[in-house]
Amino acid sequence: MRLSFFLLFWCFTAFSQRDTIVKIYFNHGSYVPKSKVNPFLKIDTTRWNPVVTLTAKTDTTGDASYNHDLADFRLKAVKDLVAKQRYFKTGKTSILGETKADLANYQSEKERCVEVKFMAKRGSTRPNPTATISGTANADEPAKVEVVMPRNFSPDSAMAKGDVFVMNNILFEINETILMPESYAELEQLLAVMQKNPEMRIHIKGHVCCAPAMDLSVKRAQKIYTYLVRNGISDKRLTFKGYSNKSPHPKYKKDLFDPRHRRVEIEILEK
Repeated sequence: MRLSFFLLFWCFTAFSQRDTIVKIYFNHGSYVPKSKVNPFLKIDTTRWNPVVTLTAKTDTTGDASYNHDLADFRLKAVKDLVAKQRYFKTGKTSILGETKADLANYQSEKERCVEVKFMAKRGSTRPNPTATISGTANADEPAKVEVVMPRNFSPDSAMAKGDVFVMNNILFEINETILMPESYAELEQLLAVMQKNPEMRIHIKGHVCCAPAMDLSVKRAQKIYTYLVRNGISDKRLTFKGYSNKSPHPKYKKDLFDPRHRRVEIEILEK
């Protein structure tokens, strides 16, 4: 009889508890959380085990490498939020939607997130997610700084407003604004995309690496602008700006001397 009572009590305790998932949302192509509020600072830690699991979902039509990198950056951003609530630690992490076959399931805005799963402590009272994790969810207040993970340019890429593309094959002579001959194939592809999409507006970004060189970064961006204008693209569809070495490629920012920081990017302003 006592054994039966104990088993019944254990089952009731185990199944009366409920794990909770908090979703941290991101804008398209970004790895900065949409909300400035850190929800983990408001959690009642007495009700949850300290180890949380994270699942990042991709939301773009990029290739598998890009999707994986973007999801990985989102995981890191949420790990940093979790770490600020010193009670919690990140356990298992996973990524969903990183391959072409999976993308169809993770395209909607509702899936553009990292899910954080909290495990209820055994023997604690049944937690109410909205009571114990107040203000989480997913406030629509935007972050102050929007950082978009750039993708490698391809004329066949799906493009949407806010997307940023690295022109990997637009190359310059060292410390010059002179385009190397192999650059023109990709310039012609960019021109063809602009001609095919007459409503498209873009912003051209020039970046250098290692030492500051604002003037050089401006002139390199202007070089692309001039090429497009001379080939029939209205200047009203184009803007350009140099960023010196102040905006390193996020994928390689641990090494500020990585030559891949030296690049030209285009941002889609209107599609």
